[in-house]
Amino acid sequence: MRKFASLLLVLSLLFVSAIALAETADDVQVGSYTIYNVTGEKVTSLTVTDNKSGESSDNILPAEGLAAGEVYDMTLKLPKDEDGNHRFTLKFVTESGYEGSFGTLSIETAPISLLSADAMTGATMISFSVPKQVGVYTIYNVTGEKVTSLTVTDNLSGQTSDNFIGEEGLAPDGVL
Repeated sequence: MRKFASLLLVLSLLFVSAIALAETADDVQVGSYTIYNVTGEKVTSLTVTDNKSGESSDNILPAEGLAAGEVYDMTLKLPKDEDGNHRFTLKFVTESGYEGSFGTLSIETAPISLLSADAMTGATMISFSVPKQVGVYTIYNVTGEKVTSLTVTDNLSGQTSDNFIGEEGLAPDGVL
């Protein structure tokens, strides 16, 4: 009887936790951004400032920064009850000291290209677009076997990329 009561208690706690998590997820607006570094140099710092509170994040990039041509995924969260006028400032600094910022970032799902000064076509240092040279692919392994190598060869130069899958391989039914 004691085991049954303990099981009921655990199940009840799990149920209450699941409800709390579901409510929390519903109470939050989520912005998802794919950041493309097209500055031509390493980005050493990427910060986000909440324009309403003035709170600023620490550098959100990995310690090694974001090399030219690399991509970084960023997520922002905001309580759902905030009005649609809440904005953030996205700021980046490159290895040479070039600084760029965009002061009216909204909660949305969008690509963001960090631009060099030469690539700017207006007053802002970012563009809400995927760079032309960047291809975005989702790879599904439907071979029924583990895939151990996936490379891309440039047909003009004959250069072959590194293995995109890495040492661990891609399991059957895996997605890359």
